[in-house]
Amino acid sequence: PLAEYRTQHRGGRGKSGMSTKDTDFVEHVFVASTHAHMLFFTTEGRVFSERVFSLPAGSRTARGKPIVNVLPLEGDEKLAMVRALEDFTEGNFLFFATAKGQVKKTDLMAYSRIRSTGIKAIKLNDDDQLIAVRQTTGASHVILSTANGMSIRFDENDVRPMGRDSMGVRGIKLRDGDHVVGCVTFEPDDIDQTQTWLLSATEHGYGKRTTLENYYRRSEAEDGTVSFSVQGRGGYGLNDIHTGKRNGPVVGVAIIEAEGDEYLIVTNGGVIIRARAAQVREVNRNTKGVRLINLGDDERVVSLARNPESEDEDESEVVEDPRVVVAEADQELDDEGLTDDPELDEPELDDEPEDDLDDDDQGDDGDD
Repeated sequence: PLAEYRTQHRGGRGKSGMSTKDTDFVEHVFVASTHAHMLFFTTEGRVFSERVFSLPAGSRTARGKPIVNVLPLEGDEKLAMVRALEDFTEGNFLFFATAKGQVKKTDLMAYSRIRSTGIKAIKLNDDDQLIAVRQTTGASHVILSTANGMSIRFDENDVRPMGRDSMGVRGIKLRDGDHVVGCVTFEPDDIDQTQTWLLSATEHGYGKRTTLENYYRRSEAEDGTVSFSVQGRGGYGLNDIHTGKRNGPVVGVAIIEAEGDEYLIVTNGGVIIRARAAQVREVNRNTKGVRLINLGDDERVVSLARNPESEDEDESEVVEDPRVVVAEADQELDDEGLTDDPELDEPELDDEPEDDLDDDDQGDDGDD
């Protein structure tokens, strides 16, 4: 239950989130109601479905059951991504993003009836892997974030609907050694973009909170008129957060819709910290951020999740008990070619924004 993870101050040590074996590491954490659908996506591009209440419940430090006891995986097939889905809505889509920058969207109802043996969800290249699956409305905006601190924002309509067994199109162009680590979606007409933030977390326990209006592309006409627009998919994106020696690479991003929202950070040792997003100082893009969690030796951040602000002050009045679902990999995935961490040549400066290097290289009309 989520209540076992009490809210702490930003920068604390956290609490043990689950027991792990020496060869295991915690990879994903989700907040979901007991009746939510858990969609399990595999390295072979298949998807399985289970309701949260059907999964084995355990204490905060319980080790859990091997995933092979829950899902009928075949051969060398492994779990690649887990998505919590509250319901299936007509006209909505599942939006996929891969480490190599490919994106795809498919009608959500194509996944509403999943056989116990699983169905095909997406076609993947051998050197690629699924990193995010989001539910969208057809009018959502998308932000892709990379390990080297780049982010690109584009309209979901830049990606045409495709079938389940398709590979998708290019979402972001990547430089050598970089890969996509996060994907968030939101409804631009339903939120105040000056009071909605992108929270980024890095491997060394640092992060920042930046308003969504900062992720527009700024253009200036010959007459001096300044305009702002979303970036076209397929470009290199904008500089978002420093990823030098202090911060390390980006490991995750999340949308913060209210200062009462909380975030959960998970480390490779199974430690989880739950803290108020408002404790993270708001800054611009292309800054270093602040410490989110105090890490021990050989400890690193592996996952970030958002816990929305609750309208119920008394947790006992909540009908459905929210649970934290932690997906644990049974062994290190082979990330060769995806985990390079080149040191970016950046000065050690205070949290002041610098000029963007890539604002003029955004769109890509091709479906590479």
